[in-house]
Amino acid sequence: MEYAMTFYCTRLPDGTMHVQNAVSGFLGQHHVHHPEEFERWKAGIPEKQMVWLDAAFCDCGLQPGQVKPGR
Repeated sequence: MEYAMTFYCTRLPDGTMHVQNAVSGFLGQHHVHHPEEFERWKAGIPEKQMVWLDAAFCDCGLQPGQVKPGR
């Protein structure tokens, strides 16, 4: 069985991009990017693995360049 990572992406009103990784329902890293860095980061990821979410805020407490490990 092959597992694919899904990236849940949210663009917040301040322009930052929040990404939550998940595989088979298990949450992985949560990371935050400036818009330009996000474009570089997503360059090698197939669009079918990215899910776009609408949100006005994220309570992760992270700033661009920071990562919170998965559980």
